Amino acid sequence: MRSASDFPTATGPVFSRSFFTLTLAFFVYVVNLNLFNLVPYFLELRGAGEALYGAVGGMAGLASFAFIVLLGHMADTHSRKRAILLYLIPVAVSDVLALTMMQQHPAWYLLVTGLQGAMTGLGLPLLFLWAAERAPFERRMDVFAWLGVGGLCADAFGPLLGELVLNLSDNPESPQAYAAVFWAGLICFPVTLALMLATPDAPAPAVDGRQSLLPLLRRRETLLLLAATTLFG
Repeated sequence: MRSASDFPTATGPVFSRSFFTLTLAFFVYVVNLNLFNLVPYFLELRGAGEALYGAVGGMAGLASFAFIVLLGHMADTHSRKRAILLYLIPVAVSDVLALTMMQQHPAWYLLVTGLQGAMTGLGLPLLFLWAAERAPFERRMDVFAWLGVGGLCADAFGPLLGELVLNLSDNPESPQAYAAVFWAGLICFPVTLALMLATPDAPAPAVDGRQSLLPLLRRRETLLLLAATTLFG
């Protein structure tokens, strides 16, 4: 198990420029992510079956878990900024596909929501670490807490923004009205990217990135944590 000395140490105030840019980037990204909560409603209007739009709704969570299991052991092999920018590429592809596949088979949206799993499963935990490693060690829990508050606010604001955009349409019940929702998500991406590019990097800890996650998954503490998070979402 790693000790505090394994991680980079920063000095200075908690509420630094880095903290604000990363918190805002996190907020905008989570707004983007939550706009995809409306995709099942769009697919229902397109005539997709309940099984398909239900699968689309759950694909992001499933993909997040799969990415963690398959690639999570590589999380510390790159600097925080480099890794997160890499995981933003599938987000960009997802945003573009959501807009360009509106007239295509609804099954495309399994890929659209699944691609989001790369960032939610691998990128978001690293974003929390990035923000914490830019803060004094003794104040890192404060950073985690404030980022969590920002994420919860974005969880509420994202669907609200989607509904507001839909209601600006002449016919919110038309599938075509969702183009504005997907455009809103696409606009969120460059804002998120610019804010992350503006934030100083934090180096990855000096650990062996080739280690497997299996020993961690066998630990009783990990299994209890997985059970708790599964039960409470």
